[in-house]
Amino acid sequence: MKVKNEKDLAKCLHLHSVMCQSGLDVHQKLGNKLVTMFVEAGGMVYAKNIYNKLPNRREPSWNSLVAGYIKHGQPKQAIQLYKTTTEDNNLAGNDTVLALLKASAMLKDSETGMQIHAEVSRRDLLEKSVYVCNTLIHMYAQCGLFTRAEEVLMRHPFQRVCYWNSLMGGYMEHGHFDKALCVLEQMQHEGISPNAVTHVYSLKACGSIGAILKGHEIHSELVMKEHLRSNVFISSSLVDMYVKCGSLQHAEETFDKLEVRNVVSWNSIMTAYLNKNQGHKAIQAFKQMKNEGVPPDSGVFICALKACISTGLVDEGRELHFEILLKGFENNSLTTISLIDLYGKFGLLHEAQNVFDRLPNHSVVSSTALMAAYMNCGHDEMALHCYENACRKGLSPDCLMFVSSIKACVNMELTSKGEQLHAEVVKQGLLESDLFVASAVVDMYMKGGLLKEGHWVFKSLAVKDVALWNAFIAGYAEQGFALEAFEYIQSMWHEGICPNPTTYISCLKVCVWTGEISRGRQIHSEIVKLGWLESELYNMLIDFYSKSGLIQEAKRLLDDPSSCDAVPWNALSAGYIEEGCYEQSLQCFCEMQNRGIVLNPVALTLRLKASGMVGAIKDGQDLHAYIILVGKDSEVIVNNALVDAYSKFGLFMEAYYVFSNLQICSIISWNSLIAGYTHHGHFELTLDCFEQFSDRLSPDAITLVSCMRACCSIRAIEKGQELHLLIVKKGLEGELSVGNSLVDFYATYNLLFEAENVLKMLPVQNVPSWTALILGNIQNGHLEEAFYCFHQMQEIFLSPDAVTLFCISTVCGLMRATAKGREIHSEIVKRGYLESCSFSGSNLVDMYVKWGLLSEAHQVFEMLPRPDTISFNILMTGYANHGNSKLALICFEQMQRDCISQDFVSFVCGLMACSNLGAFIKAQVIHIEAVKRGLELGLTIGNTLVDLYAKCGSILDACGVFAKLSTQELIAWNALIVGYGQLGESIHVFSLLDKMVRQGMGPDVITFVNILNACSHCGLVEQAQECLKAIELDYDLIQTKEHFHCAVDLFGRAGQIEKAFVLAEWMPYHPDILVWHTILGACRKWSNVGLGRHVFEHAVRLDQMDVSTYTYMCNIFMDSIIQGKYTCSD
Repeated sequence: MKVKNEKDLAKCLHLHSVMCQSGLDVHQKLGNKLVTMFVEAGGMVYAKNIYNKLPNRREPSWNSLVAGYIKHGQPKQAIQLYKTTTEDNNLAGNDTVLALLKASAMLKDSETGMQIHAEVSRRDLLEKSVYVCNTLIHMYAQCGLFTRAEEVLMRHPFQRVCYWNSLMGGYMEHGHFDKALCVLEQMQHEGISPNAVTHVYSLKACGSIGAILKGHEIHSELVMKEHLRSNVFISSSLVDMYVKCGSLQHAEETFDKLEVRNVVSWNSIMTAYLNKNQGHKAIQAFKQMKNEGVPPDSGVFICALKACISTGLVDEGRELHFEILLKGFENNSLTTISLIDLYGKFGLLHEAQNVFDRLPNHSVVSSTALMAAYMNCGHDEMALHCYENACRKGLSPDCLMFVSSIKACVNMELTSKGEQLHAEVVKQGLLESDLFVASAVVDMYMKGGLLKEGHWVFKSLAVKDVALWNAFIAGYAEQGFALEAFEYIQSMWHEGICPNPTTYISCLKVCVWTGEISRGRQIHSEIVKLGWLESELYNMLIDFYSKSGLIQEAKRLLDDPSSCDAVPWNALSAGYIEEGCYEQSLQCFCEMQNRGIVLNPVALTLRLKASGMVGAIKDGQDLHAYIILVGKDSEVIVNNALVDAYSKFGLFMEAYYVFSNLQICSIISWNSLIAGYTHHGHFELTLDCFEQFSDRLSPDAITLVSCMRACCSIRAIEKGQELHLLIVKKGLEGELSVGNSLVDFYATYNLLFEAENVLKMLPVQNVPSWTALILGNIQNGHLEEAFYCFHQMQEIFLSPDAVTLFCISTVCGLMRATAKGREIHSEIVKRGYLESCSFSGSNLVDMYVKWGLLSEAHQVFEMLPRPDTISFNILMTGYANHGNSKLALICFEQMQRDCISQDFVSFVCGLMACSNLGAFIKAQVIHIEAVKRGLELGLTIGNTLVDLYAKCGSILDACGVFAKLSTQELIAWNALIVGYGQLGESIHVFSLLDKMVRQGMGPDVITFVNILNACSHCGLVEQAQECLKAIELDYDLIQTKEHFHCAVDLFGRAGQIEKAFVLAEWMPYHPDILVWHTILGACRKWSNVGLGRHVFEHAVRLDQMDVSTYTYMCNIFMDSIIQGKYTCSD
């Protein structure tokens, strides 16, 4: 008895051994006790063996064994034991009958359940036992026999709430949530009051089908009956219901009102935040939960880890990992998978592998999670290695592991390995039984270009779902077979399979690739009819219109002010970038921020790309500071974009800093850095960067093209030939871009034989490769060979493009080949290149100018739809060089009339023409016009000339013009004050003030702004203070914000930062952000970190979204750290 009570399996085995030695193990009564003892200790195998040896296998050992199987989660063995002794129904006690009903429900074994029901009826237990009746209803409901369950319920004379709950539970188990709610209404109609279980079931049903109105109704009833105060499970279910219905607002309101919040309710609200992409709020909720003393469970930790992933908070994720270790949750399989997922998403594969390695037992699920981590970082070969390791350990791959392995094969283009996996899938019977796996197999063949094999697998499947059709159709679409893709969509309809949003996404992608705009619009109409515009199709439609060049239509889709998702805005921005509308793309991001849309990594990447394309350096730097501020600097794609942007800006120190600090140096960022060096002419740095990282990163076609261009530019022939060997070794010589760069390299160095050999070796020759050879011949003076290459190119049916015709027209101009040149002219007009390519028209004008045929050059010029600066300059140069300066001057004036931007060449031509004609007055006018256009600083005539010379530092010329002015207006006086102030001539500044007052010219507020600026430049603190007072006291003017800003700037420059701060706080105007920025700049100059912090707080309170404020503060900290006045720990 003592051993039985202790439930110690080891002691049970010892006692059994002793009894066996004494021959007592077959004693009936002792055997029965042994069976019961092993059942209690969990040793079911030993209990069964002892039972089998008993001479009379009846009660109580039989009942103990049946009850033990069910208690220890082995209902199948319990039912089998019952069925072997069905000839004697009296064996089962009433408790055992109850247990067998539970086992039938667990196994959904309705046949056995009905047999036991018959025994229950024979014993008349239904009316005697509430538990038996409830378990019987539960069994039928779990088996899906709802009619029988209702019959049992309705026949019972005393209906209890637990009976109705069992019926509701059954409906919910089978997904009939609407019927579960009908049961609720029916029981209330019968006068049965719901209990806590009923309310939990009801709320779960509402959440499952999105019945928020019914949920509101139940909520009101719960509030009225004050159930929310007394039952934390009901309140948690209520929060969860609102979460599943997508109403975050109601979920938050309900959660905030809860008097007691348990781990379930916290889990629900965190899940809600995650579902709404508000990971930061989920993290805040996690911290608040701990502050309130609620210990997190594994589910909460999983939510918190997902929040870290969505927000890019890798350090917080590491802290969670440490906490998980302390709480002992690391061996929890779901927690472990989330940790592996976290590290995988951040590219921290070593940590992910460590988490996996520390697991006591590796499972298929954990192995698949590790595979996903490797695949996320592009290490598909390691993912396959994980698969093979799992197989070696005797783990049987499940559907998800097979799908992951197949996808890895797709990414690596390992068709043979994919075919092996296909064979294994067929062997395990998963191809027919699991459409998820079947879709992956079809997708593998289609993406690999093996359309015949993919088609065969698809046709061999008896059952096809929409996902399988989507994979099949997408395969044809991606391989460029648009017609077939559309035909199979029609076949899908004919077979009764309704397309889902993914199908239409594939269709729209096909429309983008094929330019089928009308069909895309038709699909748009169908999407609207189906009511799917709110799904991911909304984003795809914007992507379709953007990539099709229909930017305005994409913009109209986003005109709804409620559009607060970053994805569609990203699609529109990407469309603008693709169309070259970079300024409009940047405006998109401003609109996003105005709407409060958080810039996700993709948005940040696109904005950096747009900034890089327009050279918006400050915008890029401010955005970098913002990225650091919001913790997105660990995102791989964002860092790649930063490297690319800084490279385009030519800020290579910054680009290299970001690149060298990447946790994972990617080929993308390396290519961006190398391409940036090449683009800005730093060719030696291009090759140095290549050498430095080629041992860690494997160069691809893009890398080698940039390096070949660098070699081409600095005559690094040996290095170029070395790279050519590397290209051959890597098998990249067949890549068109690489081949073309090699042709260009050899042609540039007059190694035309090698260039031609490379061209002949290309599997496919295209127009750019021949054009590179033609251009090489031209650059080396081989004009006849250039013509020969042009004819060869046409003989193999390659049609020259605008660049090729540009090259040949250049040859015609240089060789005075008028007949061929006119032929090329006709071809350019025929192809419409005069309208679409401005350089084609300009080059034709140049060709005729070189022939001296200025009349025909003018005719071509007149045919240009939009003459630009280059074409005007070519024509003017031609006129000037051929002695027709009058026409050159007319061209110059026409440029002005047509508002064509004039550059240095334009003004040189105009002035040369004036010189030739002796038109000196016109030359002075052109000089003034050059100043007006920004080639110098000035403005026009009179007062503007004073301003021009003053600002240029030519103060004597300014005074000369000023003295000649008929009326010396206040603007001219102010201009002179500005000029003297810039030169630091403070005596002349105050002298001018006195002089203008004596002459009756009263100063205005601008005058004093200029005087205060002069004081600021000269460091005249006391004079500035007197001047500031004199504005009101002596001249009866109102002190403006600009006056105080000048004074603040003066104090800052003079190192009197505290005075600047006091003035900013006490001036009669509310200081704007510029004032605080001025003081922050001074704090940086004078290394005053303490005051800088204080000023920073003022600036943030004024505008917490101003990125420049954070940039100033970062610079103050960085300067202080560099100077050793401040440490990172501070």
